[in-house]
Amino acid sequence: MSKRRPENHNEGSKKRTKGIPAFGAATDADLIRESQNAPSANAFSVRQLPLTNLPSLITLCIEVYTRNIVELHEQYNDEARYYLKLLPDPLATRMFATLRKERPGVLSHAFIAAYFIKGNEIALDGEMPGVSKLTIDAVGNMGEELRDLELTGLVKISDSVFASAIKKLPNLERLNLRGSTKAGVETAKAVSRCKQLRVLNMSFTSPTPASLAQVLGSCGELEVLKLAGVPNLTPHALTSCLQAIAGLGDANGIEPLAKLTCLKLRQTRVNDVALLSLVDRMPQIQHLDISFTAIQTLAFLDPEKSETMSLEKLSLTSNPLKPSALLEKLPSLIHLRTLNIGAIGDPLNLTDTVLYTLTDKLAELTQLEHVSLVGNQRLGISKAGDHAIADFVLRVGRRCKTLNLGGINRLVSRDLHGLLSDDEPSPVVGAGEHQIYRVRDL
Repeated sequence: MSKRRPENHNEGSKKRTKGIPAFGAATDADLIRESQNAPSANAFSVRQLPLTNLPSLITLCIEVYTRNIVELHEQYNDEARYYLKLLPDPLATRMFATLRKERPGVLSHAFIAAYFIKGNEIALDGEMPGVSKLTIDAVGNMGEELRDLELTGLVKISDSVFASAIKKLPNLERLNLRGSTKAGVETAKAVSRCKQLRVLNMSFTSPTPASLAQVLGSCGELEVLKLAGVPNLTPHALTSCLQAIAGLGDANGIEPLAKLTCLKLRQTRVNDVALLSLVDRMPQIQHLDISFTAIQTLAFLDPEKSETMSLEKLSLTSNPLKPSALLEKLPSLIHLRTLNIGAIGDPLNLTDTVLYTLTDKLAELTQLEHVSLVGNQRLGISKAGDHAIADFVLRVGRRCKTLNLGGINRLVSRDLHGLLSDDEPSPVVGAGEHQIYRVRDL
């Protein structure tokens, strides 16, 4: 018989506790490490705040139906279908939105077509396995009634199917095709028939510059245009596109791009020269997202037009931007409310020295509410005692609603002391244009 060593529970306990640091002692997790992830403009850790009021009875009913949809239709199918038919269009739209979010897998084509293809607003997405060519055809049959249409992330639907449906919807005012990658030339031609279109999102779709020119030269009411990730938007293609737009505008009796207030060219190949020609045609531009492009100089910003320039949001994340260009142009943006300058420079060149000067410029922009410095990893690496980030937080960050400092590895707690400091006025809502806000998102 083999002799087993008797178990010593105390010894096991000692082994398990060996190597555990004393309470509050530093561990490897406290060491600064370089981030392995690409910068994100939305690097927030969000906590849900408790409800401050009771949800409405309608909201509660929709939530209960959504949670129990399978059981209800198994036990009371006829009654459930009868009452679904009676839902007014606005309530059907609300219920469908909740079902899309919470229970997309139970939404078959037949169910969607029978109860939710109605009203003036429809939204379908790629998370719904029941959406097919037949569903898109049913949407097209709504004709002049439909005003607002979302067909997002539908990667299996062909260009011709999208085009066939959209050409039957002449009164569309808002169209979102984001992520429906096969929406291309035919779809763009169909969109050009929607003369009342005000909002168009074709991000991560595949139209050609020539087909986009046809849209922009025909839809004179367009206010919002999003083309993030659209391939082949090269500087040369954009120049040719602008020439075509001008000709089409004259033929259609409109001024293309004149009413545009929001433009998104994120993750395209646009450069400074092409953007300058484009922005010159958009006197009312307020929101501009040119993140992840080749923009270096901000040549489209003219300091001499600061009084008439209405730009409120500018996103420059991960551009090879020269700090000198940013410092030179910022004072002209007197209406700026949102500035995203995460991971700028190639290589990253937003240093503590630059940040001090940048803070001087930003402190003069009294309407600034949202700032992102995410991923600027050279901040905080200068000699000990240099507190550029702390200076920025004290003079600019404390009066913002949103402050994104994610991905700055050398950010330390003392840099945020300005959010509580008594050296400046208390961060509460004041009066007039010099309002000071509490930071809501950090």
